[in-house]
Amino acid sequence: MRKDLLPGFIFLFSILVAREIYPYAVSNPNVDDKYQVQIIAEGLGGPTCLHFIDSENLLLCDRDGGRILLFDGNFSSQVLIEGLHHPHGVLVENDTLFVSESGRLTKYDFEDNLASNPEILVEGIPSKNHQTNTINKLPNGTLIWHSGSTCNVCVEADERNGALLWVNSSTGEHGILASGVRNSYDGVWVESIGYVFTDNGRDWEGDHPHEEINLLVEGGDYG
Repeated sequence: MRKDLLPGFIFLFSILVAREIYPYAVSNPNVDDKYQVQIIAEGLGGPTCLHFIDSENLLLCDRDGGRILLFDGNFSSQVLIEGLHHPHGVLVENDTLFVSESGRLTKYDFEDNLASNPEILVEGIPSKNHQTNTINKLPNGTLIWHSGSTCNVCVEADERNGALLWVNSSTGEHGILASGVRNSYDGVWVESIGYVFTDNGRDWEGDHPHEEINLLVEGGDYG
């Protein structure tokens, strides 16, 4: 190869590698004129969840910082819980706070914006490439917990990975609602439709499949 072409080749090769590593990266996003973007917090180690307690107070998961932060209506923050292992989801129901960490689900007493008396409901779910994500509640009171795959594409050793799990909020008893769910980050109950959830397709292997929005069918296998 001619030496004068080498820098250009290296540049193009780097672009191709970057596309495989960061296929969904977006720079300079366009913001509609009807909206404004404002920074309200900096120095976070990967914020992974937002949950409004009410019209003013907001919970945020600081994944790499191992913390749950509480923001008030003026966006002033305080540490609610710390010392966690990659928190990815929270849910507040009445006077109870549920926190989803890597492979573990814990509930706390939650009154006057203070969390106390942690009780582990579920632990020991393997966590590698992806981890346990959001925690939501179905209309019948059962918790639904999103559990990611341990790899990019593989057969899981633990069937609780790559699945949506049901969890008894009192006892921690749990099981599988749906399988074949590689990395579902969130979901929502929609009246007259049911539970609708996302799923992220595989990475690193050729073309990247589209992400999915699925309707939960109990016992379903989503591939």
